[in-house]
Amino acid sequence: MIIAESIRVEVYKYNYAAHGYDLVTTLTESSIISAGGKRQCCADGTFEIGGVYAATFSMQAKIPGMTTFQVRGAKLRVRSKYGTESAWHNMGTFWVTDATRVGEIFSVNAQDSVGWLDTSSYNSTSESAVKAVGKVLADKWQNIGIGIDQWDENGTEYGGWLQYLTDCTNTFIQSQTGVKEMLHWKAYDKARRETYGRYCNDRIYAKVNGKWSQTIYPAKFYLSAENSNSDSDCPRDFYRYLAELAFGFVYARPEDGALELGQFGNGYHGSVSIGMSEIEYDSCEMADYEIHMLRTDARVELEDEKSAWAWVRHSSPDYSTSSFQRFLIESNPFLDGFAKDFVFSSGYGLNTIPHSMWLARYSSDTGNQYAVRPFSCTVHSTKRFQLGQKIKLSYRDFHETTAKSYDSIITAIEWTFRGGTKLSCGGEDSRVMADCIRSSKGDKVRKEARNRCRALEKRVQKLGG
Repeated sequence: MIIAESIRVEVYKYNYAAHGYDLVTTLTESSIISAGGKRQCCADGTFEIGGVYAATFSMQAKIPGMTTFQVRGAKLRVRSKYGTESAWHNMGTFWVTDATRVGEIFSVNAQDSVGWLDTSSYNSTSESAVKAVGKVLADKWQNIGIGIDQWDENGTEYGGWLQYLTDCTNTFIQSQTGVKEMLHWKAYDKARRETYGRYCNDRIYAKVNGKWSQTIYPAKFYLSAENSNSDSDCPRDFYRYLAELAFGFVYARPEDGALELGQFGNGYHGSVSIGMSEIEYDSCEMADYEIHMLRTDARVELEDEKSAWAWVRHSSPDYSTSSFQRFLIESNPFLDGFAKDFVFSSGYGLNTIPHSMWLARYSSDTGNQYAVRPFSCTVHSTKRFQLGQKIKLSYRDFHETTAKSYDSIITAIEWTFRGGTKLSCGGEDSRVMADCIRSSKGDKVRKEARNRCRALEKRVQKLGG
C-alpha cells in the first residue's frame, strides 16, 4: 500500500562569520529518488533505560549547485506531508556525515544533534586544550545539588543538570568545530510537569534517617581524584547517566532538533491505535508476554571502603504471562554524588534512588502505568508516532479466528518515504533457558574481573600506594 506523501528537504551551510545557517537549496520529490530515517530510544531487540541514540537519515537525490565537499557537513531539515494533512510534519534536523556522488546523483547519510554528543569531547594533546567534560563538570558544578531537568521550588524555576550539561557540551563543540551553540535543551515547562507528571527528582518520598518523607531528589556530580575514567567519557555518557536515573532516555525532538528527556508511556504524547487494515500483510510479530520490572538496584562504592546497596523489588511476579527484567545502576557519577553528600553524610537511604525510579515506571498518581510488549510491524497510515508513546494494536495471527488487542510502547520508528513506517518495541524473554545461561556466563566473567580489580585497588590503598 502506498499513501500519497510529499517530502521537502532544506539544505543549509554554516556561516562562520554570522554564527548561523544559510539556506542553500530546497529539495522536493521531483529531485529526491529515495529517503528514509530511523529514530530509537533502545538498542535493537532490547528494552533498556538511559538510551541516548542518534536518529539517522539517508537519501538519494539530485542536489544542484553543490559539490560533494559542500554537501558533507551540511544541515538538513526534513519535512513530510500526507495528502490529508494541511501542514508539513517535521521528521528531524540532521547533519550530513557522509556523501558520495555518481554522476548527478548524491547518496547522503546524516545524523541528528545526538550525534554531536560523541565527537565533541575529542581534544588535542596540548595543555591549552579544552578539558574533558567530566573534569569541567567536576570543577564548575560538582557541589551543586539540583534536579535532573528544570525544576521548581516554592514557585521559582531552576535549570537542571541536563541544561548545564548541554551548555558544557556546546563549549566543546565550538572549541573543536567553530560552530556556536550547536545544541539546544528543551526543558519541561511547569504546566507540562503538573499535568503529566515526570521523572524521579520532582517530588518523591525519600528515606531520611530511617523515615520516609516527601522531598526533592537533588542530584550531585561526583568524580573522585583517583578515578579518571569519567575524564575521558564523551558527553553522551553523561546524558545517559542522568537519563537512567530518570528511568527514561534522551533524544532530539523531530519538531525542532532540540534535546529532550523522554519517558516511556508518558501521557504527554497521548496514545495511538493501529488496526489490521493499517498493518502491512505478514509484517507483524507479537510476543506472547509482557516485560515488567522485577527489581531495580542502586550500587555505590566510593573511596575509604564506603559502599552501599539498595533495591526495590516486584512483590509477586507472574512468570506465566510476563518476562521480568532487573535494572542495575552503578558507576554513575551523579548517583555517587548523591551517596557521598546525602547517604553517607545526611542520613538519606540509598533506596531513595530505586524507589524514585520505580515511581517513574509505575506511578499511580500520574497514570504512567503501561505495558511493554515486544512487537514489530510495518504500518501504512497517515498517523504520526513518537518515541516512548503508548500504542494499542489490533492483530489476528494466521491461526486465530478473531483479532486481539495488545498494549505496548514504541521504542523504534523507521520511516521510508512513500513506503510506510516500521514500529517496534524490543525485549528478550528472560524465561528462556538458553538466553539466561548465555547472559549469566558473560555477567559472571565481568563481575569477577571487576571485583578483583576493586580488591586489588583497596589493597594498594591500604599499603599507602
